[in-house]
Amino acid sequence: MIKNSCVALSLFMIASCVALMLPASSSSDEQVQLTVYVHDGDLEGDALCCVQVTGQDGAGNSIGGITDFDGAATFEGQTGTWEFEFEKEGYEPLYIEYEVTESHQAAAYMVPAESSTSSTSSASSTEPVALTVYVHDSSLDGALLSGVQITGNDGAGEQFSGVTGSSGSVIFEGQPGIWDFLLQKDNYDALSLTYEVNETHEAAAYLQPSA
Repeated sequence: MIKNSCVALSLFMIASCVALMLPASSSSDEQVQLTVYVHDGDLEGDALCCVQVTGQDGAGNSIGGITDFDGAATFEGQTGTWEFEFEKEGYEPLYIEYEVTESHQAAAYMVPAESSTSSTSSASSTEPVALTVYVHDSSLDGALLSGVQITGNDGAGEQFSGVTGSSGSVIFEGQPGIWDFLLQKDNYDALSLTYEVNETHEAAAYLQPSA
């Protein structure tokens, strides 16, 4: 996301995107578990096995693993801001930073290296890129959510805002680089995401109903 978070994540988002949903309700020293599913090319792509994932949890402890044949890798650590790097031969690396406050799942995708020429050119020439964000209810398989207020900043620090329509999506245009997002809707926990957007693509995220 956040199809390339978000994480979502994809999570976003990026030579890749991530879709990450982060309800906020855990203490800072609580152990939580995050399962990341990595896809090939976009969030509808095949599961991508053998992706090397490294990073750190909210307490700065190192975490790492390799995705299995289902494209999944599970990590356990302290709540807070988690940082990840995804690497696989033949694919562009993916860097993600986001807030993890309770055990949940996230989805991301990696872009083949040969597809990165246009994104690199776009970033170097500061040509605008577009990101379509789809927001779901409770999980990535949940119903699409309308009326979600999304605000943030593009890679040049320019502010943007929008509200998801009946399709549960909204499109933003801005300069490539690190984008910040805040997703809000009444009766749902707010979601904050930060990730790199270097080319036009789509992202998916979900909001958790408030306790």
